[in-house]
This record gives sequence, structure tokens and C-alpha cells, in this order.
Amino acid sequence: MLSLLRWSALGGLLAVAWLAPRLGDPWLARVEQYAARFAARKRIVVLAIFLSAMAARLAVFWADPLPVPAIHDEFSYLLQADTFLHGKLTNPPHPMALFLDTFHVLYHPTYQSMYPPAQGALLGLGRLLGHPWVGVLLSMALLCAVLAWMLQGWLPPSWALLGGVIVLLRIHLFSYWSDSYWGGAAAAIGGGLVLGAFRRIVQHQRPRDAVLLGIGVALLANSRPLEGFIFCLPIAAVLLVWLFSERSPGLYASGSHVVLPLLAVLAGTGLHGLLQLEGHAELLRFPTGSISARTPEFADIPVGPAAAAAALLQSTI
Repeated sequence: MLSLLRWSALGGLLAVAWLAPRLGDPWLARVEQYAARFAARKRIVVLAIFLSAMAARLAVFWADPLPVPAIHDEFSYLLQADTFLHGKLTNPPHPMALFLDTFHVLYHPTYQSMYPPAQGALLGLGRLLGHPWVGVLLSMALLCAVLAWMLQGWLPPSWALLGGVIVLLRIHLFSYWSDSYWGGAAAAIGGGLVLGAFRRIVQHQRPRDAVLLGIGVALLANSRPLEGFIFCLPIAAVLLVWLFSERSPGLYASGSHVVLPLLAVLAGTGLHGLLQLEGHAELLRFPTGSISARTPEFADIPVGPAAAAAALLQSTI
């Protein structure tokens, strides 16, 4: 039904654009003027995008109700949320693990999700507020707002507003990120914070931007550690070059306004949660997780850099 509605609306709009391309000029010009004045109020824009994202999704709730988990990943994240709500980082080995082995869930040495903790924490927050999907809704609305804020650092205000609206319409509404429990909001929020804060640090060197950069790195580390590491590498390299360049205000000012707040946030929130969780599970491997979590029939195969290299070498002989 939703797919039919989307294609019908698209077909109607294309027909109008083809047959009467200047039909809306009189009132669209006024809309653009009002939008340009509104876009200049950047903080209000970010708040409005957040509230609009929540209201828009709830407005179509009659056609797109609460999602029902159906994918292996979703059940793994919901297990993680339940674990956190019980005040635990992980669970004792399940006594019936031999008969309950499934995808994306670790049973040995402890019983837990194989994933980093960010998405599970968001779902746990949703459960505290009534339902795990509430965490999905809040995180997706925050994603729309964060990406609008990020674009404000790189583009003129009007284009940033348009970008936030496009994210709301294309990624938030009628997307599996909002209609499931395994979306990528946590990592995307982290990426938006990193990109937006990076631009503002180079321009203004404010401690609050360094704090936001640290929060973004922490979210990436606790949601998509490998992809987040790759994403942050070029940004870290450019920041390092900037610190020692003539455009920098000097090492003392940069250190007190940028480096120290960033390190403080990373020390408090960055890798601590991920390493503590992985340490409890005794799974300090690269990448996070194990073959047994993805394919139960290979439960006895050791996983790690050395084991992976040995397996690759053996397969080529």
C-alpha cells in the first residue's frame, strides 16, 4: 500500500511538472522567501526539524504502525536492550544454549548480542519510555536535526534547511531505518556530529564543538567501530595538519580549546563503553563478533586476526 502511494504521488508530481512547469511560481516564490528568512535562524531550524520529524512520522502512524521485528539483527538488538535494562552488560551463559543457538547472538562465553552497544542503548531508552520503537523515533528525529546542523556548517542556511527536509522525507519517513529496530541512526548521528563539529572547530575553535566531535566519535566507536575508524581517519589527519599550520591559533589555544575537551570526552564516553562490554564478553577481537554469531554451524572455529590470516593462507594453498 505504501509503495503504491509513493509511486502514485511521484507520477502525479511528474505529470504536473511536465504539463505545467510554471504552475506554482506565484506562491512558490513566497514560500522560498519565507524559507530563506526562517533558515537564517539556525537554532530554530534544528529544533523545528527535530519536532517535524517526530510529528510527521506520528501523522502517518495509521498507515505505517509499529514495526514487528522479523530480522535476526533486530532480535539481537532487542536482546541487548533488555540486557541493559536489567542493569547488565552481558548475561550468564544460557543453560539451553545448545538448543537455542541462533544468528547474531553470542552464547559463549556469555549470552549477549554480538553488536556494539549504541543501538541497543537507544532501544533500551525507548523501552523505558514505553516501547523500543520510541527509541527509534527519537533517534531518527535527532538524526534529521543533526544532519541539518551539520549542513549549516558547510552550506548556506537555505541549502542546509533543504537538506534537513530531504533527510526527513527520504531517510526518515517510510524507511526501514524508522520501520525496524536495526537502523543506522546511531552511527549516522555520530558521523553528522563529527563532520559538523570538524568544520566549526577549524572556523571558531570553540570547546563545545570539540565536545560534540568527541561525542560523535564515541557514537561511531560504539555503533560501527570499523567504519567509524575509517571515517574518522582523514578528519583526524586534516585536524592534525591544521593544528600545526599557520591557520591554527597556536598550540596553546588549540590545546585548551580543542584537544583537551576532545580527549576528556573520549576518555569518559568514547571507547570505554565498548571496551567494557567487549571485555566482559571476552571478545576483544577484530572485527567485533565471531563467525559463530553469524553462522551457528561454525561455532567451533576460532576468530581473530591470526586465525583469519591462517584460514586465508590455507584456502590459497
